[in-house]
Amino acid sequence: MVLFAALAACQSADARRPAVLARADAETMAALEAALADAMGVARVEIGAADLTRSPVIPVLPAPPSPAEGRSPAAPTLFDLALVGDACVAVRRSSGAAVALPGVRCAPASGGP
Repeated sequence: MVLFAALAACQSADARRPAVLARADAETMAALEAALADAMGVARVEIGAADLTRSPVIPVLPAPPSPAEGRSPAAPTLFDLALVGDACVAVRRSSGAAVALPGVRCAPASGGP
């Protein structure tokens, strides 16, 4: 579930096609959140407002600030859903690293992010 290094090594970024979730039911969202949390090295993540059946962009919200911090300037971490062959992956925008998404089905996106 960690970074899908083998897939990234075997497939170039050119082989990635923008994708959307085939379904956004509770089971799919739980699998997506678990894979992203694992890739980010945190216990859990919260996905921001987005219709992932229509948009390939996954905004992962930053952790809320502690009471001592007040406001946080942290921005969401962005991932893009993509298909590599038949495999659905999330590509972290800041690094280009592909994250395997076991239990998540994607469909080709009709447009870009």
